[in-house]
Amino acid sequence: MSKNYPQVTSYLYDLMIILHKKIFNPLVISKAIHLTPAQFSVLFYLRRRDNSSVTDVAKYLKISKPNMTPILDALIKKGYLKRTRDEKDRRVIRLHLTASGKHFYENLKAANTHIVEDLFSEYSEEDLEQIMFHSSHLLNLIKNVSELMRDEDFNYEPGKEFELPEETFEDLPLTEEENSESDPNEEDDSEPNP
Repeated sequence: MSKNYPQVTSYLYDLMIILHKKIFNPLVISKAIHLTPAQFSVLFYLRRRDNSSVTDVAKYLKISKPNMTPILDALIKKGYLKRTRDEKDRRVIRLHLTASGKHFYENLKAANTHIVEDLFSEYSEEDLEQIMFHSSHLLNLIKNVSELMRDEDFNYEPGKEFELPEETFEDLPLTEEENSESDPNEEDDSEPNP
């Protein structure tokens, strides 16, 4: 065991607490976007792994399949998600983000970018470049900890331009009535319990 593990653990813990409390507090975010933290986690997972099975998502989130059903139902009702049967094995239910779900996720990232801009507005351009360089380097070093981040396309590049969507977070439809992609005639294909 490395003698540096306690210090690394301490730094990562402090970083997590600060980020959680000041920037990405899931309770504040979930109230603003009308999603529970579990629903947001499903969107996050599917943004990286679209077409996953209910079983894969449940396993990653450490939620039982029966408890996944209300989470998925709520996302389907909002028009952010759809279920389909696997073409090769009809017992398997696949999950897909809809165009509205992808749009919602990207706009949420943009809204968080504005929060970060406000928090770091007093920093110099040089300080911001240092934060960007070190945070991207840290993420590249630890990305193997999460199976979700092991993709080749999940590479953090300091200086890589991040483009915000044209619309703002406030422009997003948050109710079923406002969401044009919601299909009231869509069947509910809950994955059968084993």
